[in-house]
Amino acid sequence: MDSRRSLLTILAVACISHLVYGVCYPAPPHSSHDAFLLIPQFQKILLGYAPGDTGLGTFHPTWFSGESSGGGWRLFGELFLENNRGRHWTQLPHPIALSALAARFLPSWFAVQAVFAGYLCATLLALYGIGCRLGGERVGVIAALSAAGFPAVFGFARYLECHLPVAALCTVVVWLLLRSEGLTRWRWCLAVSLVTWSLTRTGEGAADLVGAGLVLVGPAAWTAYLGGQAAWSAEADRARRMRVWFIGLA
Repeated sequence: MDSRRSLLTILAVACISHLVYGVCYPAPPHSSHDAFLLIPQFQKILLGYAPGDTGLGTFHPTWFSGESSGGGWRLFGELFLENNRGRHWTQLPHPIALSALAARFLPSWFAVQAVFAGYLCATLLALYGIGCRLGGERVGVIAALSAAGFPAVFGFARYLECHLPVAALCTVVVWLLLRSEGLTRWRWCLAVSLVTWSLTRTGEGAADLVGAGLVLVGPAAWTAYLGGQAAWSAEADRARRMRVWFIGLA
């Protein structure tokens, strides 16, 4: 219970510091290319306005007609789910989509900060989970505290960049792989698939996917190896039980 209380304290301090810093220094942080233009454009889609080019997205902003028709939740959902159309960049990165959604209910500057605070919390929670699985609760607290105090992690939460979201989802995937126990627990395997799907649509494009793949190939291979070992051990145990059963019949 003490470790969980420590984790909650770390999360609270990190989020409050992040949001207070955003209030005290409201100047727009460094943006990933045209992300600051895309967020209001996707807000207009949510309001129903029709884009001049449905291929809009990263590196490809567009004009909007004055009529509020042709856009809406359906088009937004299509871009959120499909968002690549054979190109090397992501049409609607999920951090931008979440920021546009949050801006429907919160002030725009606070919406972006809140979304990236969520990615920061996901990173800290996943690191805590990894530490607990590998070395116990104390190691988990140390891992979360180390990341919360690391300048690059806290700093990138201020930037409208893909770096922190990609790192956060990579960390979450590693934690979920550990929880799957060699891909033998289907619920955790399903969670791995869903988070990996979001990861493929979180960065700007192919380069971010290559980086994420290089990070995850080791943990994924090790998890598959553990799963193979477990299956082999289960098969061996079944064979031993069959031999005992036949000897008993004899």
